[in-house]
Amino acid sequence: IIYHGPWSIDNPFLIPLGSTVESLGMSELRNMADGRGEQRGCCRRNPVCCGTTLILVAGFSFVVAVALGATYHPLRNKVDEIIKSKVAMTPDSAAADNFLSSKAPLYSTYHFFDVKNPKAVEDGSERPTLEEVGPFIYRENRTKFDPKWHDNETELEYKLNTTYTLDGKLDPKSFYITTVNLPLIGILTTIEAYENDPDHKYRELIEELIKLLDEAKKLFDWEGLFVTHTVEELLWGYDDPLLKFLHCFLPSFIPSYRFGLENRSKLEFPNRVYTGKGDLSLVAQYIEWNNLTHIDGWGTKTAGMINGTGGYQFHPGMTRDENITAFISQLYRSGYFSYEKDASIYGIETYQFGLPMAELSNKSQDPGFYFDGPSGVLNLTAVYPQHVPIFASKPHFLDGDPGYVANVTGLHPNRSLHDSFLNVEPLTGAALGASKRIQINLRMQPYDKIPELKTIQEVMLPVFWVAEEGSLTLSLANEFKQKVY
Repeated sequence: IIYHGPWSIDNPFLIPLGSTVESLGMSELRNMADGRGEQRGCCRRNPVCCGTTLILVAGFSFVVAVALGATYHPLRNKVDEIIKSKVAMTPDSAAADNFLSSKAPLYSTYHFFDVKNPKAVEDGSERPTLEEVGPFIYRENRTKFDPKWHDNETELEYKLNTTYTLDGKLDPKSFYITTVNLPLIGILTTIEAYENDPDHKYRELIEELIKLLDEAKKLFDWEGLFVTHTVEELLWGYDDPLLKFLHCFLPSFIPSYRFGLENRSKLEFPNRVYTGKGDLSLVAQYIEWNNLTHIDGWGTKTAGMINGTGGYQFHPGMTRDENITAFISQLYRSGYFSYEKDASIYGIETYQFGLPMAELSNKSQDPGFYFDGPSGVLNLTAVYPQHVPIFASKPHFLDGDPGYVANVTGLHPNRSLHDSFLNVEPLTGAALGASKRIQINLRMQPYDKIPELKTIQEVMLPVFWVAEEGSLTLSLANEFKQKVY
């Protein structure tokens, strides 16, 4: 049983500005490529350098000439050639260097839901009353290493290591949270799954496991459906007494008794993306994620496809009428974002994309995603270890069926606080600001194998929500405007 949930946030939305090569203003470059205006600055000395204006944003070297006007001029053709030679993440290129070694700040902010009436929920007399506790802010430290290029430099393979450093005022060791006993739920789910096995290969094992659960209640303090731990323990791990007891008798079935929602250090390899060489529309799109080209567990081939980028870069020259696709690793699936509005970041005009309602609707989704119940939650049961009934949603069930909020007390959906978005600068395709907000929920239901758990009501119980956020600082925005506009 794997208890380390994959709650890392894998989209490095923002990489800071770097150095430029022969900088030229965007409006001047437009005029040059369309045959208007006179040569000034570096272009007076060397016309070719007009095409080498690079904006190192989101980890890539972007040649802003990709968004020039429709009228072709001899210089425009030259600019296009320079785009192809500079934007692609080929060996020794500035684009590859920035993608692999960026030091941009990213933050993961956790909010936990403290269950205030656990005994009443367990005996079925009350619905859960929740109090949100947080924020607990961590700095994400990402290191990409061991790069390798393949297929004539059109593909880049690399490894990614992510660590977390506390960077907020609240001390996670000082806050206690009462939440659902996820190790227990994992064991009960395993029992149910193996009991339904038509070959009955695990009958003796399941019978032994049930007996051990009864013994556990007699031998040590049985916490039942709910447990209380610090935020530090819930996030980064603790020795669970029930798992430790079962491990002593079934070590091959329960190989570890450590449980945590996160890992302080996490390694992904290999990741493989297109470099953009030969086709800029493919820049940064995944070919392989964490040694996978397809996510097993989903019910259809299309549901398991790893499509899109990591959410930090899209193709240059974006328009308002297109959807953008990103692979969201903690959800084990790809999703699309649609244009919502124009948004300004320190005077830089961007297109803001958001998650459309269709992505949360059980009527419009690929049946392979196993949507179950009212709209508003994503069923991760099929791909989560041991098929624990985990469901993802927007925080506080924003845009979900009203019943989810009505079945618990203490939730207050707020679009400005709980929605996700990507702010993409259309000329370069770079995400200059973003916030990805995901809530993790457990579907609770009666469990006949445990007498104490027969009376609980079925409910979608929020456990925590996390936001990964990054945006341009004022100084980086001013530098961007100077180089681009």
